[in-house]
Amino acid sequence: MLRTPLCVAVSLIVPALAGVKPSCAAENSVRTTPSLSVENDETPTGRIAAAGIVATPASLAFPVVNIGAKAVTRAVRFKNTGNTAATSLSIDLVGAARSAYSQSQTCGTTLAAGASCTVSVTFAPKTSGNLPAALRIAGNGFRTTSVSIDGLCTDVTAAAPDGDTYLFDTTQGKIYVALRPDAAPKNVANFLHYVNNGTYTNALFHRVVAGFVNQGGGYKLTGPGQTSTSPTVAPVVNEFKLPNIRGTLAMAKLGNDPNSATDQFFFNVKNNTNLNTQNGGFTVIGQIMGVQGIAGASQAEGLAVMDAINSDKVYNFGSPFDSIPLLNYKSGAVTAANVVNINSVTQVKPAAGVPATPVFSIKTGTYKGPQSIHLKDSTPGATIYYYLFGSPAPNVVKYTGPFTVSKTQYVSAYAVAPGYPKASYLNYEHFEITAP
Repeated sequence: MLRTPLCVAVSLIVPALAGVKPSCAAENSVRTTPSLSVENDETPTGRIAAAGIVATPASLAFPVVNIGAKAVTRAVRFKNTGNTAATSLSIDLVGAARSAYSQSQTCGTTLAAGASCTVSVTFAPKTSGNLPAALRIAGNGFRTTSVSIDGLCTDVTAAAPDGDTYLFDTTQGKIYVALRPDAAPKNVANFLHYVNNGTYTNALFHRVVAGFVNQGGGYKLTGPGQTSTSPTVAPVVNEFKLPNIRGTLAMAKLGNDPNSATDQFFFNVKNNTNLNTQNGGFTVIGQIMGVQGIAGASQAEGLAVMDAINSDKVYNFGSPFDSIPLLNYKSGAVTAANVVNINSVTQVKPAAGVPATPVFSIKTGTYKGPQSIHLKDSTPGATIYYYLFGSPAPNVVKYTGPFTVSKTQYVSAYAVAPGYPKASYLNYEHFEITAP
């Protein structure tokens, strides 16, 4: 069960007896049995039902776009359901992100009883982030009506799998993660917003729960015993699709609020299947993988770093630092030499001339009955291997031809070619099989 956020100490990491005064930042936590939450003190755009004027739809959601790109225009239909004309109409975009949108309308200044008009809204962002705004209609004879608008923009183009690989350079080693914009586009774009604005540079792993998760992304150590938080944009909508299995990266969120993820994330240290059903399911945005041609970039090495962090000794300095991993700590204020940091999160690409990523004949999805899986790789002489992912010691099988998936499985595949390092970039898909 998830715990609701508490009033927590975020300015100091010192022994609890030293008299820390709590501030009222929302808790970002992961707890055993297991419980998970993240900072989110944003509130959604309010909507007031107007007497006489009805908006259809009541909200507009735009898909993820890149900076400078323009989403397909969407429309809102306003209808006067009252018995008298609405006059002196004024239709405006409001909110901090209103500059990301433009609107044109056919309403004029008067809307007769029973009449309708259309307002077209275009999303063309100039900056990255989750960009909420509202379309407000005001006038005589009815209360102001607002239609919430939500768009998401990232300044990193989601490319083929190799382009979605990111290096987590941590105090205890390197972890390579393949992001999954195909499965969770808004959450990946949200994550990349924080990557690009430096939120994760020198961010703490502030909570570790043995055999469960490593959580971080929300706090930085700014001096001995001093921490800070970074500004967050509006929360991102939940996109649970991929299961929370060992080695996956997922977004943390507030208890009892599926759509509350902002900047904090966690690595699943084991198969946390219970997180697939809690709070709408926790959105997985990527998985620890290997990268061809880069030394130290194998999946096994990444998992080993994750496990090492999970094995660190933890200390309790009060929420949200009630299970913080520290190195060589004895007493007094925590210093930079004690914390487990995410030094940086940066995009990486495999070296040129290495085996391509194995391609599955069918992609992640739900299928009726057993499915035949074909794998291919474009590199001459490459050998493909596959296995059921999620087990600490998977049974690797050499691919010699199509194989059948007859039950819901998570399958990974990689290619190895003569003359290249054995470390491989892995591709993976989740096939959910239902009855024929």
